[in-house]
Amino acid sequence: MYRYFSRISHGGVHAFRDALRTQTRIYAFVLLYVASACAAPDENRSRAATGTSFLSVLPGGDTLRVSLRPCNGGGTVIVARRSGPGGVLSARRYLSFPVTRAECADITGDGIPELLLGVIKETRFDRRARLRLFVYAVHGGAVRPLWLGSRLGMPLRDFTVLHRNGWTVIATIERERSGRCAVGLWRWHVFGPRFVAYASRSLTVAAARRRLHTMNAQEFP
Repeated sequence: MYRYFSRISHGGVHAFRDALRTQTRIYAFVLLYVASACAAPDENRSRAATGTSFLSVLPGGDTLRVSLRPCNGGGTVIVARRSGPGGVLSARRYLSFPVTRAECADITGDGIPELLLGVIKETRFDRRARLRLFVYAVHGGAVRPLWLGSRLGMPLRDFTVLHRNGWTVIATIERERSGRCAVGLWRWHVFGPRFVAYASRSLTVAAARRRLHTMNAQEFP
C-alpha cells in the first residue's frame, strides 16, 4: 500500500513540475513579445532610407547630389556634392541615429533644396525614441541643421512634400489621442514649419495614407 501511494505522489510531483515548466515558458514568451512591441512602436516600423540619393539642378546650372549612407552602429552619413562651372564642393555629416524617411525639396524658397528626414530618436523635451522630422540645408561645403524639432502638432507617423501650383507644403500623418490619424499641412516660415490646417481628421492609417497621396493643391487653405 505504501509503495502504491508513493508512486502516485511521485507521479504528481512530476506532473506539477511539467506544468510549472510549461507555464514559465508561456510567461517568458509573453514578456519577450511585450518587450519587443515596446521597443518598436508602430510609427517606427518604416523601412530604412539609407541608400537613397537625390539629384537637383540649381539656379545657374549647378547640380546637387545628396545621398544617405548607412554606417556602423545604426547611424547615417549625409553626403552632398555640388558641381558646376565654379568647381566642386563636397560635404559630409554624420548622424548617430537611423533615418527611415527622406525627401529633398526647396521648402524655404531660396532656390536650393533642403533635406527632410524622418529620424528615430529621443529629443531634449521627449525622452521616448519616436519618429521626428528634421530639416537640413546644404550650403557651400557644409550640411547644417535648419530645424530639429521634438514634434509637430501631434506624434508623427509619416510625411511627404507636395508641389502644386507654386506651393511647397509638408503634408503629414499625425497620430491623434484616440489612436486614429490626422492629415496635416505645414509650410516653412523663417525658423521652422508653420501649421496651415488639418486636411482630414479621425482617419485609419490606410485612409490617411491614401489621403496623403491624392491631395490636390486647390484644397489648401
